[in-house]
Amino acid sequence: MGQRFAIEDSQARAILRKHGFSERGFAPSRFLGEANFVWLTHEVALRVCTDSAYERDVHGERRNIPIALACGMPAPRLLVVEEDRDIVPTLATIYERVEGVPFGAFPLTPAQLTPIAEQLARHLFDLHGANPRAHGPPKHEWDEIWVVDYAHDLEVASGHLSPEELAWARDWCGRLAQVPGPEHLCFVHRDIHSTNILIDNPESPQRVTAILDWSDGGRGDHAEDLALMPPELAPLFVRAYREVSGCDDPTLEGRVLRILLESALFDFGEPETGLPLYFRGRATWNSLLRLVEHERDGRWRQWFPR
Repeated sequence: MGQRFAIEDSQARAILRKHGFSERGFAPSRFLGEANFVWLTHEVALRVCTDSAYERDVHGERRNIPIALACGMPAPRLLVVEEDRDIVPTLATIYERVEGVPFGAFPLTPAQLTPIAEQLARHLFDLHGANPRAHGPPKHEWDEIWVVDYAHDLEVASGHLSPEELAWARDWCGRLAQVPGPEHLCFVHRDIHSTNILIDNPESPQRVTAILDWSDGGRGDHAEDLALMPPELAPLFVRAYREVSGCDDPTLEGRVLRILLESALFDFGEPETGLPLYFRGRATWNSLLRLVEHERDGRWRQWFPR
């Protein structure tokens, strides 16, 4: 990582005043990402980088949010990029305030999430048809697909798995490494996980109110946008995507599993989140095991470990 920052509320207020925004309703957000400090007012959301390594994300947001909005995505409009560093020693961004809560923070069932999965599938299908080069010059990662490094991930997980589990995981890695790639690339968000999807009502969700964090967007495999939810929920979201898009991609589930397995192994090196549907640490692995145990659809089972 880079230089870590400590930002005070008074500095956040000063940024808002500098750009003419009211401080009415000012408060730190109770849902914080690792890349940004976040403050909310009644009108806007202010994000300030927590670490200099995340400053590149600001440039990604500035490039990709116009693409998302042009596709009809429920993305918050980026209003200001604060680059002067006269108040804080890093970059800050101001977005329009969008209502909603991240669904990963609530213990929702697949039945409760079904309308959310259907709406997200429609949004992603529209996004995957976008032409990003119509909105600016290409950048190098726009033509890359998710690169799986199982050797590194197995090394991360080796101290957390039994010898039998590690051998099983290594065998599955070898199997999934042979899954054919996508027939074509498309524009993808690349960070569709359960704390980047805001919903209207955590008790009875009916609507996706916003999709956040567009910094990693680029051209890649559409499987990438279906593989960062809790693993046991992946069939729900993939099934919704297939129904909405008419997708007959024969290896989609295999490519989703390839990313899910990599994430589960890599996450052993991450601390637990404590959130019901946003996993890190062993919780990701356990969720993947539940997927393998309970999913009966042959399009998934053909790629499961033998």
